[in-house]
Amino acid sequence: MRNMGTSSSDEAANLEDLLQLAITQARRGNKQGARVLLEQVLASDKHNDRAWLWMAYTSNNEIDRRRYLRTVLQLNPSNKAARQALDKLQHQRKKSEARTRQFGVLVLAVLIFIIAAACLIVIVAR
Repeated sequence: MRNMGTSSSDEAANLEDLLQLAITQARRGNKQGARVLLEQVLASDKHNDRAWLWMAYTSNNEIDRRRYLRTVLQLNPSNKAARQALDKLQHQRKKSEARTRQFGVLVLAVLIFIIAAACLIVIVAR
């Protein structure tokens, strides 16, 4: 009796078609639609590094994006796109932290100036 289910190669072809459709949706700017399709791919194949990479590209959340990229690199350490994207995120984070520190120093300097001016006014007013 013939098996009516799909074969392993049919399933792989269907997953590849689904992945390609997700990539097309992502490139067209439909991130939410792409993510739904990518989640379907990953539900069947958790080791699909390309699907994880596109999950990172379609994510609006930096924490999730980092997690997805790290997953790609665990599955495929030689994935250059994931490495470059993760490096870029690290660089952006460092720049953001540096700007935050600079702003904090500026605010602190202004506060010190205001306090010093207030103290001077109190001393002169006596």
